[in-house]
Amino acid sequence: MDTLPRSKIIGIEDFANAELSPYLEAAAFEDTLEFGFDAASVTPDCKLWETAMALRTLDGAGLLKAGSVICGVGAGAGPTTFAVAERGCMVFAADRYLEVTPRSDVTPASMMVRPQQYTRRPLARGSVIPVHSDPRALGLPSGHFDGVFASGEIGRLGSAGSLAAAMEEIGRVLKPGGVASVVAEFLLEGPNGATGFDEDFLLLTPDLIQRYIVEPSGLELLDAPTFELSRQTYDARAVLKDFGSSVRSPRTVDQKKNVFPNLVIFHEGFLFCPIHLALRKPLEPAARETPAAPISARFARAVEQQAIAASGALARQIHVWNDAFGRDDDEIGRKNAEIVQLSAANATMSSYDQRRVALQAVLDGALHGPASGDLAERLREAGYKGFSWVEAGQWAGHTISTMIGQDADPVMMSGGLKGVLCYGPYVSLPRGRYRVEIDAFVLDRPRGTLECAVIENFGAKTVVEEMVAVTTLPKRSAEPRPVILQFDLDEPITNAEFRVISDSASNVAIRSIALMERWLEPAEPVEAPAGSQGRRRAANRAVKAP
Repeated sequence: MDTLPRSKIIGIEDFANAELSPYLEAAAFEDTLEFGFDAASVTPDCKLWETAMALRTLDGAGLLKAGSVICGVGAGAGPTTFAVAERGCMVFAADRYLEVTPRSDVTPASMMVRPQQYTRRPLARGSVIPVHSDPRALGLPSGHFDGVFASGEIGRLGSAGSLAAAMEEIGRVLKPGGVASVVAEFLLEGPNGATGFDEDFLLLTPDLIQRYIVEPSGLELLDAPTFELSRQTYDARAVLKDFGSSVRSPRTVDQKKNVFPNLVIFHEGFLFCPIHLALRKPLEPAARETPAAPISARFARAVEQQAIAASGALARQIHVWNDAFGRDDDEIGRKNAEIVQLSAANATMSSYDQRRVALQAVLDGALHGPASGDLAERLREAGYKGFSWVEAGQWAGHTISTMIGQDADPVMMSGGLKGVLCYGPYVSLPRGRYRVEIDAFVLDRPRGTLECAVIENFGAKTVVEEMVAVTTLPKRSAEPRPVILQFDLDEPITNAEFRVISDSASNVAIRSIALMERWLEPAEPVEAPAGSQGRRRAANRAVKAP
């Protein structure tokens, strides 16, 4: 079979060409998975032919390999991007992804977030890099890419000047010696002098290919284009409106075979089909007497305004999303921490649920009252025998902050100095009834007093305080007699501090400070949940760390 030209209009006979066959099979990968049939038995459509010709052109230049950097101009979410990336190339997919255009259905904004969702090919991470960019003024560096492919959409930019600007940009971003695969729409028959049935759809002739593709790009065709159309392909022509509806309808293999390929389309007096052009950038640029101003400069302002509008629209949409769903990161962290804490407390207290429900009907805020009379009877009916004190937190003396103290593990000694012996640990307390037990004893020189207090929010408020004569403290060897500070909280407080101040030369030591919480005691022991350490540990969880 004759060698298949690289620049030619598409014909049905090309699908049987042995030279193109492996590239067609590679291009048909997506259809193979979607429809569940053998790629070799399927007649590909013009989009698969386009992908196959791009693969063939880039492969012929030795570019389908790891390390090659390829640009897809007007790439959208088309199959060529992913077929090239699958061969090991890094593909920059450039299109107007973030703008609302007539092509937004094929240039989805979500390509910018996760391009892998538009393919079933196994791709390496980072092999496809979408870039929001207009083909008429690419925001990409000059002489950077080994190869470029441009889909048939490049002829639908709105004018012949737009096509020329896009081709100029393709020539600019290619490295010297780089190869471009370009697909456009070719005019077979039509009204004299007309180049399309609307301003957005440009149909090319041999003269227009030279004028708007070859010359603006500064590229050269790899071989002379073939413009012949076989009778078989001509006879397969279809009316555009019928073709559009039939393309959307096939669901089975046979239906798909009956639709594709409709390569030649008739619409409003125009008969046209796709054409593929393979071009190369010369190693040395052609000398020009007077360098022409870049064509893309004519569109730079419009492109910039479109980008600004797209950016503004995107910013407004993000603002709407944030108002509806967003949360500040710090707030999310706080809420998550609260959720974790509440979940842990809920799991620990699950065995008390039944009693708490009964109690809610009885008390509703009466926890501070004495368990006597009618209340005591109702508590017993709810399964409680009364109140008891449980430990909600304990801190060894030598671990609490000090200003004058001497660390003598496990105690903190004043050493005969005057000042703050202990302060801290700054915890948050919910509403309830509490008492603080300060295990203090005297070592020598028992005289003077200790000021013991519970302070809220770094000294903003004194919750409770008591002056204790050092002479009343036990000696180290005696039975402990802790100093007790008892207080009720009708509202929760933050940064609770337990403070001990010595005002004499006595040598006083603090062994520990314990926080006790008034707790309802079940009439019968309740089995602690798995993994917990009983009711005292449950109370300990009620104290929030700062």
